[in-house]
Amino acid sequence: MKTLPNNDDFFNLPGLNGAAKMDRQSAPDEWSENIIDPEMAGTKTIKPLFNFRRLRYLTGLLVLAILLIGIRLFYLQIGQNLTYSGLAESNRVRREVSPAPRGIIYDRFGEILVRNVPNFNLQIIPFDVPRDEAKRAEVFNLLAEKTVTNISDITMAYEKTDPLSHQPVIIKTGIEREQALSWEAAIQEISFAQIDKTPIREYQDAELLSHLLGYLGKLTQAEYQQKVKEQQEYMFNDTIGKTGLEQVYEDYLRGTNSVKYVEVDALGREKAEIARREGQAGKDIVLSIDFALQKKSNEVLKKMLEKNQNQKGVVVAINPQNGELLSIISLPSYDNNNFAKGIDQAEYSRLLNDQNQPLLNRAIQGLYPPGSTIKPVVATAALAENIVSPSTTIVDRGVISVPNMYNPSIVYNFVGWNRAGLGPVNVISAIAKSSDIYFYTVSGGFGEIKGLGQEKLAEYYRRFGMGELSGIDLPGEEAGLVPTPEWKEKTKNESWYQGDTYHIGIGQGDLLVTPLQIGNWTATIANGGTRYTPHLLKKIIDSEDASKLEDKEFPKIYNVAELDKINIARQGMRETVVSGSGVAL
Repeated sequence: MKTLPNNDDFFNLPGLNGAAKMDRQSAPDEWSENIIDPEMAGTKTIKPLFNFRRLRYLTGLLVLAILLIGIRLFYLQIGQNLTYSGLAESNRVRREVSPAPRGIIYDRFGEILVRNVPNFNLQIIPFDVPRDEAKRAEVFNLLAEKTVTNISDITMAYEKTDPLSHQPVIIKTGIEREQALSWEAAIQEISFAQIDKTPIREYQDAELLSHLLGYLGKLTQAEYQQKVKEQQEYMFNDTIGKTGLEQVYEDYLRGTNSVKYVEVDALGREKAEIARREGQAGKDIVLSIDFALQKKSNEVLKKMLEKNQNQKGVVVAINPQNGELLSIISLPSYDNNNFAKGIDQAEYSRLLNDQNQPLLNRAIQGLYPPGSTIKPVVATAALAENIVSPSTTIVDRGVISVPNMYNPSIVYNFVGWNRAGLGPVNVISAIAKSSDIYFYTVSGGFGEIKGLGQEKLAEYYRRFGMGELSGIDLPGEEAGLVPTPEWKEKTKNESWYQGDTYHIGIGQGDLLVTPLQIGNWTATIANGGTRYTPHLLKKIIDSEDASKLEDKEFPKIYNVAELDKINIARQGMRETVVSGSGVAL
């Protein structure tokens, strides 16, 4: 058998002049053909049809791209399966929430103070609004035209919410029933718009009770996010108690919303109901307020204010035996029904800028020097600390003069309300006649009587509830101020003087309290020394079963002072209205 020559030998065989001759190149994947022609002056090179090195790069890129696409598909189909399946399901299934009826509020005798009445809203579902900007502008214009609504109100409401949200966004509220029915027919072709019937609060004799009942208002963004964080069932458009008892007892009054799951078509129209959860009405609450007494208190206060050419005043009536508030009036007042219906900015600004501050509940937020109402407390303290006895007599000459300890030629005069003097008084007659000279003496000391001094005065003031919150079931209460030397040094950069003790001893100077605090320490003396927490709630009733009652306990403090000392102060208070300075009242 004949052996073939190797490649190199093959290409060098004789007789191949003018034939093709191949030369190996240095790179293994490149080669060239040289045409050897004796008549040609040079050499021509034929290049390969493919660049195998580049082909390998392209192949690598293709493999990488396929790998990335595979990873992305895995992420979308497996990793994000729940997210996208949820979105797909939300396109088909809607969750519709119907607010539970809010609990009714009654006075102590069953008189209705606040109830629910029908209210109609124009609202849109953001998810069903067209995504295309031009189409959206077109349908917004159509909605504005058919409902006589400013298009900017529609646009602003839409832009403030999540366009993928199924929660309704209110465009206009407080629509009259006839108008609501007309609009409902007119917007049937606008799939994302609807007329909703949601009850609002109606407050009876609003100005008599607005500071107590408060009002509802729409959730702010911050409030809504907080409720979501707390996993409470609030919708973006929900209302919530903003002030008063509506705020304090929100959790009782609100109830549980009913929820319905429905299947919808591509236009968001309901096709079938899938599931339902029935709601539960909010609980009713009964207050300690006597509405008839509330009316009478308001009437009497207004007459007194007119007589004195004043517009601001307070009434507090409290049951000394348990702390129940029977009547609270703060004038001037306001109509909280305006807030229930959706108060306009002009009216709200008017209330805020009114110099008489009608939104201020003076009973718990107004701070005033208590004046002579403090004297029974000072008398109790002086007796308890043995500064005086019931028989101790102090002569009221209308003034006491105190020389400067460093320069006796300088004399400070502290005068009483009766400059002629009230004559000899003991603790009972001093209360009855409201002797400033007597209480200057037992507070800051004069002559042979040492006096309580600032520290003991402050101690007893706090025992009777001054300088701290009473705990009433209303928001926004002020604590008041029991001044001390440290407070005065820090606040005024001044030292404390004997005159400061004199002043707070008769309820003047920097001592500040609320009218409710005055009523409460008076009730504490009246009942013999038990300090109850003043409160408005009497009981809570299940709205579906009136036999189910719930009581709320309010704290109390026993033995604020010794009973025998308090009884002497009570005698002085009785003499005030029988023969003393209170007879004229």
